[in-house]
Amino acid sequence: MVPTDDFREHQLRVLPGAAAVTHRLSDPERAQRNRLGIRVLEIDGTDDAEAVADVVAEHFSP
Repeated sequence: MVPTDDFREHQLRVLPGAAAVTHRLSDPERAQRNRLGIRVLEIDGTDDAEAVADVVAEHFSP
């Protein structure tokens, strides 16, 4: 699960350490953008916890 792009941008503006990369990387900016092609479930507050849990359970079901 990841924050929506809007919330991530808010984090980058408001939280001093949100853009910090603690590992040595050849391209830190790319690392910030990289999603590695994994399934992303954006959480924006429109679904309650039970609905989110249902989506996660479905993803990991056989």
